[in-house]
Amino acid sequence: MKKFISLIAILTLSFSSISFANSTEQDPFDLGLQYYKQQDYTQAIKWFTKAAKEGDFDAQYNLSLMYAAGRGVKKSETKAIYWLSESARNGNEEAQKILDKLGVKVKEGKETSKSDDLFSKVMLAYSGKDYKQAFKLGIKAVKTIKNDQGNIAWLQNMLADLYYYGDGVKKDYAKSCKWRIKAEKSPKGFNFDMNVDEGQYQTQLGVCYYYGNGVKKSKKAAIKWFKKSAKNGNKDAQKILKEMGIKY
Repeated sequence: MKKFISLIAILTLSFSSISFANSTEQDPFDLGLQYYKQQDYTQAIKWFTKAAKEGDFDAQYNLSLMYAAGRGVKKSETKAIYWLSESARNGNEEAQKILDKLGVKVKEGKETSKSDDLFSKVMLAYSGKDYKQAFKLGIKAVKTIKNDQGNIAWLQNMLADLYYYGDGVKKDYAKSCKWRIKAEKSPKGFNFDMNVDEGQYQTQLGVCYYYGNGVKKSKKAAIKWFKKSAKNGNKDAQKILKEMGIKY
């Protein structure tokens, strides 16, 4: 399985620490930095978030690092990427360099900003476990975002997961399979996100083909995906192939 470099490994550990020492009244960013240096990460998150929402790209960058490391907040690579993207969109070159390494695209200009914002909202809703909102926005996003195949694959797999587990929408294995297959057929396939369990998705595809859920039933195709998954170390696929008497 192709392993993606974790976000925390790519993000530099040096915080943005631009400060306006001569200011008569500390702004949210300065307060956030002050609390961070005191290792009061809860308060740092509070003030960096306030500054980030006001468009401060240094605060957005710092929030990204804190979400990636889980400092003062539950670790969330999805939110880390969201704030990193916002920072890059607002002109932070360092944030853009990191996104380039991760293969995450941030478009500029009025024509594409709406689709970028929509994708960010989907990520935030999903990471915040607001699955109904994630599903609603996700369906809209896959129809809107057409050029960024990496984002499309992420959205398609998210929808597949929501249908598979019945989160935010009625459980439907056939529809889950349809979205999983679309994601696999995208140029980046499953290799688009740091948290993807490629073997798990391949096993699910094997099951889709084996039972004919959302796709034409094909034992041959099912075995192909079970073998790929087994080679990636997926124990479920290995067990299935063993029961079928097939070596991988």
